Amino acid sequence: MKNIVCALIFLLIANNGYTQVDPDSLKLIWTNNTLSDSLRFKAINSYYLNHTHSQHPDSVLVLINYHFRLAKEKNSKREMANALNEKAFAYYIYGETDSSLAMLEKAVKFRTEMKDSLEVALLNNNIGNIYRGQNDYQKAVRYYTYSLATFEKKEKYIAQADALNNIGLIYEDIELDSLALEYLNRAMKLYEQEGMEERNGNIWLNIGAIYLKLGNNEEAKKYLKKAYRVLKSVNNRWSLSDYYHQMALLYESMGIIDTASNYIKKSLEINKELGNNHKINLNLIMQANLILPANIDEAIMLKERIIKSSQTTTDNQLKSDLFKLLYRVYKKHEKYDLALEMYEKHMMYYDSVLIEKNNIALVRQAIKSEYDLKLFNNQLENDKKQAQLKLKQLKDSYLLIFIGSVIIMVIIVLTRYRINNYRKQKKVLLKEIDKLKTTHISSISNNDGGFNLDRSRIEKHINREINETDWKVLNILLDDPVITNKEIAEKAFMSVDGIGSSLRRMYDYFDIKESKYKKISLILDAIKKSDTSK
Repeated sequence: MKNIVCALIFLLIANNGYTQVDPDSLKLIWTNNTLSDSLRFKAINSYYLNHTHSQHPDSVLVLINYHFRLAKEKNSKREMANALNEKAFAYYIYGETDSSLAMLEKAVKFRTEMKDSLEVALLNNNIGNIYRGQNDYQKAVRYYTYSLATFEKKEKYIAQADALNNIGLIYEDIELDSLALEYLNRAMKLYEQEGMEERNGNIWLNIGAIYLKLGNNEEAKKYLKKAYRVLKSVNNRWSLSDYYHQMALLYESMGIIDTASNYIKKSLEINKELGNNHKINLNLIMQANLILPANIDEAIMLKERIIKSSQTTTDNQLKSDLFKLLYRVYKKHEKYDLALEMYEKHMMYYDSVLIEKNNIALVRQAIKSEYDLKLFNNQLENDKKQAQLKLKQLKDSYLLIFIGSVIIMVIIVLTRYRINNYRKQKKVLLKEIDKLKTTHISSISNNDGGFNLDRSRIEKHINREINETDWKVLNILLDDPVITNKEIAEKAFMSVDGIGSSLRRMYDYFDIKESKYKKISLILDAIKKSDTSK
């Protein structure tokens, strides 16, 4: 377990008009469809701010799922990211770090699409917390340092303090306690600068825990007392459970066992309400160790609860402490065979703990050398180049899309222009046909019924005879110049293929050039050749 807590940035909406409104009133706001989306989302985020640290995750998850559905319905990436961020914290309280990490990575995707570098940095700071909880210190410090650079660039001082706090905790984890205090004090100065030292109890808690680890009980008690006042005022039960655990450790180190037992019971009570099994197991082991000398039966009862709730844990330190406790219990009961078995298991897991500590020593050296300022700046420069390359690729993609869109638009415009032009040509040709019919009807008509083609004049002009099929087709076209081949075939009692052959012959006879309206041109030329005035 990490005996001191990260500066969690899971609550991003702090400044709103609903911070003092009770939960039921907030619910009336976010469920009111007649209110603006911004007011409804503000009410939801205000609820998180006031209640996430004090309630069991199950009760908050119901709201988070509603929040995400509403944000998706409104197509708000910002609020979908906020909901995922809160869901990550709910899983974090449960101790389900893999699920928490998955939610944060999804939230980062939304924020990246929005090109919101500050919110991405806030989420990366939280991702660093997850990796710290998984003892992956190198990844954790990478995320913290990356976030810190963004916060410094944006001049976000409270976020800087949060990141410095978390980096300090990494140094505490790898047993560089003096360096850890240096970072925590830097964070404290920024909190004080922004007037936040009375609102962020975790910084006091973390500094007090390090002083306790160093054996400076007076300083530890002073800082823990300050932490309690702040955490209690905001009802941050998540961190209050850690405060009570630290106080239990403090009084245990002073030999005041009854007071230590009272504090560990308070911590256990909160962690049961929040549902974090890992912290519950740590509380139970400490509680059993505190009561063992005076009450063996109660210690045995606690032992059974610990064994049951720790079956799935992968924490070697916790398992080592558990079997050490069982060794003491069986030894007190004079069950020496079982005591020896428990001692052997304790040593087996303790060996694993020693290996982990050796690995931490290696990590300590790696972090000190790998993450110095020069390397970090080089990493930032590389990230910048990668971002520029991605931006160039994105611009190129947009350019291709733009060019393609322009080409499509040009094709559409030209196509419409051609269609309109053909229509105009068709209209002109039909108008000319009507004009010729009207003008020359008296001179080239065989009767008073209307205009008729003069077969002999046409044959003279084209210097060949027209067969009966072709003549029939011409007269059908005279009545309707825009008739289709299928309609001509029906009127002439012929096949469509036969009509096509007939038309091709006459196009050749009349020397009709390629045109959209060859049939109209054909009958127009036939009318002209029938003109008796020429």
